[in-house]
Amino acid sequence: MASGVFLYMSTLHELKHTPLIEDCRTRKGFLLMICGFVLTALVRWLIGEAHSF
Repeated sequence: MASGVFLYMSTLHELKHTPLIEDCRTRKGFLLMICGFVLTALVRWLIGEAHSF
């Protein structure tokens, strides 16, 4: 619970009027952000697997 409070205070509370937070506040913006993260993680995982051989 303490880590959640820390994350809130260090990011959303202080940055709630920044453009990124304003865009990600809607459901569509949040889903697009998550899709971008998953795509980036997938590409990183595939590149990591390709370099391990």
